[in-house]
Amino acid sequence: MRALILLSLMILSLNANEFLTSEFWDEEDKQKHFTGSVAIGVVTTGLARHYGSSKIESFFIGVGSTIMIGWLKEVSDGNGNGTKDINDLDADMLGAVTGSVISTQFNWRF
Repeated sequence: MRALILLSLMILSLNANEFLTSEFWDEEDKQKHFTGSVAIGVVTTGLARHYGSSKIESFFIGVGSTIMIGWLKEVSDGNGNGTKDINDLDADMLGAVTGSVISTQFNWRF
């Protein structure tokens, strides 16, 4: 799981110039992906803490599960009528890390 998260963060850093521009965030879709991922990251990290995981473990569980959900959503978009946009995963990764950090720092348990 940690390898998946580290790989995702490395891919995210390769696209850093793109998502740091205002044009990236002007799209409403990217804002929805980020906001949804923050919410999923907060909840899954809090659930992991509730069930006895340490702060570090719960952080990685929150980030990993959120990235996996975002990835599955993009895969399903490619199979249906939706359009596949790899940049949505960048917004998902940023949201996953943000939500997990928030939940970990406030020591929330659900």
